[in-house]
Amino acid sequence: MLIAAAIAVVALLALIVCFAPRSSTPPEPVARAVPKPPAAVRPTEDPSRRGTNGRAGGAAGDASTFTPFDPHDMPVVPPPGPSARFPYPPGSQAVTEGFNPATQPREDDPVDTDKGIHCIFGPRVAVVHPPDPLVIDLEVQNNLGGDLPITDGVARFRTELGDPKKGPWLTTRFVDDGSGRDLASGDHKYTATLMPTDDQRTTLLAGGGHVYVEVDFQAPSGLGARDYVTTMQYSREPDGSLDGKYAESVDQGSLVISVGVTTTVAAEYRVIGTLYGGEAALAFASKSVQLGVGEGTIPLLFFGKILHDRGIDGPYVLRYAMLYEHLGADEIPGDPVDPAYTTQPYRASSFSDAPYVPPAPTFEVVDQNSPSQQGKPPPLFSDNDRQNVRGPTAPIKPDPPNPPAQPIPTGTK
Repeated sequence: MLIAAAIAVVALLALIVCFAPRSSTPPEPVARAVPKPPAAVRPTEDPSRRGTNGRAGGAAGDASTFTPFDPHDMPVVPPPGPSARFPYPPGSQAVTEGFNPATQPREDDPVDTDKGIHCIFGPRVAVVHPPDPLVIDLEVQNNLGGDLPITDGVARFRTELGDPKKGPWLTTRFVDDGSGRDLASGDHKYTATLMPTDDQRTTLLAGGGHVYVEVDFQAPSGLGARDYVTTMQYSREPDGSLDGKYAESVDQGSLVISVGVTTTVAAEYRVIGTLYGGEAALAFASKSVQLGVGEGTIPLLFFGKILHDRGIDGPYVLRYAMLYEHLGADEIPGDPVDPAYTTQPYRASSFSDAPYVPPAPTFEVVDQNSPSQQGKPPPLFSDNDRQNVRGPTAPIKPDPPNPPAQPIPTGTK
């Protein structure tokens, strides 16, 4: 009986399997073993590819790691507030080194960087007036500072209005024989001296006040030709001069030196000068004044706080006093006077230590409280924001739900 019952159950299961409804979905294929490719080495992250949110951007085409730039991540930073007020008035400043305004630093350019060879050159006097010559000095040095010989040295001069290719160029040779303005023979310190003829002087003066200078030579050790450029000034004298008359006074705790000027043409003139205490440069001053024909004065203000803070007692010496004449957008420089004037003794502590306070503006100041600004939107940044250089963050708007799909560009119309 038991055997017959078991046979009946097996037969019933077979009938159920045979007549059961079949699924329309095909069976899944059996996965085959595929050898894995070697793991790619992830490159070191480049910090420059980080977004402003600090997350690294992924490789091109890797959407799983690429983080698009979100402009909302950048805070809105207000412009900084005004800087601290300058403690000195216009035209007066503290200095620690003085300089001759008729000179300029020499150029120092490489000839051969591997060997450490370089050339030092420039005008001996950078502001030249007729009938003085234009003088260019040249040295070529090794890495130890020793002077080297050169050949075929030439200096070429062209005005700022001349054509770089067509000129006219005025040419003179570098020499090392003690002739012209060369200081010594055979010391490998070369000098080019251009003494303009009347026609050349006319060309230089008509071409503007600035002169371009090309320095050409054959470098030592077979390094070949070298070509360098510098500038200088060549102009007439201003229609006025410093007449040697000076006066001094103390005005509201500052030292004022009045410089005498004699003019033949009414114009705007400017005087500059540097005040020294012993060998130390203390202060620089500059002042422009409209002068008529005849004798006049231009005051140079050396602010009291500068002298007080340096703590160097007088007498003081006015050096490198120089007159300029304004002519349109340019200035015609004169010759510096050094030394120009020596003051009486002063105690540095006797000058005022108060910082400069600018005068009240003579024009209407418009701000958010002005009548013309009433009824208008408030400023984006408050005064507190400007002082702390911070501001609000742009609001982040959520993405709309179910955004429409964007068409994928195919590169064809």
